[in-house]
Amino acid sequence: MKRSIIALLAALFLTGSLASGALAQPRNDYPDITGIWEGSHPIGFARTHPTFPDAIVDFDTEIEIYRQEGELFWIANRWRISGETDWEEQYAVGAFLGDEDDEFVFSKMGGNDNPVALPGFFIGELDDGVMYLTYDGAGEGVAFTAVLQRRRN
Repeated sequence: MKRSIIALLAALFLTGSLASGALAQPRNDYPDITGIWEGSHPIGFARTHPTFPDAIVDFDTEIEIYRQEGELFWIANRWRISGETDWEEQYAVGAFLGDEDDEFVFSKMGGNDNPVALPGFFIGELDDGVMYLTYDGAGEGVAFTAVLQRRRN
């Protein structure tokens, strides 16, 4: 009995040591996603939206990832109604999901003077150099999916 308890404790210690060692190893091999990602897409608005009630409006989006450190990245999120010249801009921070190289999330801040520029949450995926984003504007009554290409300079 004593040997089995010692063996069990040793197995738990070894398992705990390996797991904590794996967690302590930071990854530095996430793909570089810095740059400007752009595309056009429709946005759906809820009936109670203050600017576009019950509407679908075409928008242009630019996601500029201006800083990346490992799994974390910083974003300038710009959008405008398609065909217009003035951009709205908000800032966000994001992270890759765990050890995934192609899935990520980011949330944008609210707070500028535009009444529709509220906080929101993006879920994204990279596939063959294309960024697929789904946006949930919780509290805004706004949702969309966008397909963005990295701008080539």
